[in-house]
Amino acid sequence: MTKTKDVVSYRREKGQSPIYQEIIINGKVDTVTKSFNYAVKKYGGKSCLGTREILGEEDEVQKNGKLFKKLALGDYNWISYEQVAERAHNFGRGLRSLGQTPGSAIAMYAETRAEWMISCLGAFSQNIHVCTGEFIQCLFF
Repeated sequence: MTKTKDVVSYRREKGQSPIYQEIIINGKVDTVTKSFNYAVKKYGGKSCLGTREILGEEDEVQKNGKLFKKLALGDYNWISYEQVAERAHNFGRGLRSLGQTPGSAIAMYAETRAEWMISCLGAFSQNIHVCTGEFIQCLFF
């Protein structure tokens, strides 16, 4: 740790943590795909991604007069690491069957949600790059 009157900096000693040893050194985890596969092996049937059904929407007026949309949400519905892995694998294989090749890129323009994450993991599993909305706008506008 380095400390001055304006800044406090902390630098982890690489390789000293037992978790770092377990995952990075022993597990050889050095990509997003390897990281997710490691989690699937470790947590299998445990809850991974949760979604909530939108039951309704209410208008809420803020103190400044602006209108805010407030969602009424249902209970969480969870899917396991294994279920996410299966769906991601299927999505990745589907991309390959449509002609995408390792090293190619796809564009995804969508709200952040469970399906978005599953799609990314599926693309990454096939070494297919994912470009998101902001990047797409930079390319085409």
